[in-house]
Amino acid sequence: MPIVVAGASASVWRPSPAARWSSPPHVVTFFEGPLARAAGAERELIDAHLGVCYDLCHQAVAFEDPADVIAAMTRAGIRIGKVQVSSALELRNPTDESARARLAAFDEPR
Repeated sequence: MPIVVAGASASVWRPSPAARWSSPPHVVTFFEGPLARAAGAERELIDAHLGVCYDLCHQAVAFEDPADVIAAMTRAGIRIGKVQVSSALELRNPTDESARARLAAFDEPR
């Protein structure tokens, strides 16, 4: 779902892990395929008004190289309209019950 950027004439789409269009190759395929076909002669409107939110945490948990992701988006002409800086926690020893308990403290109920 697009997120409207306040004060801007563009929307950014934030791909999420486990979503249908979750990875950079999926996003490029979507922009170059179904979205481009739907836009037809109006493709420049897509380029001017739609982009993606580059979420550093999502890329980290997917073990994707940021330089590769940004290069792929740039080659496809996809605008990165927002960069979301967040972090992912790492549990080096998943069998350590004490570490698991400390990690559980970061759980954010929705």
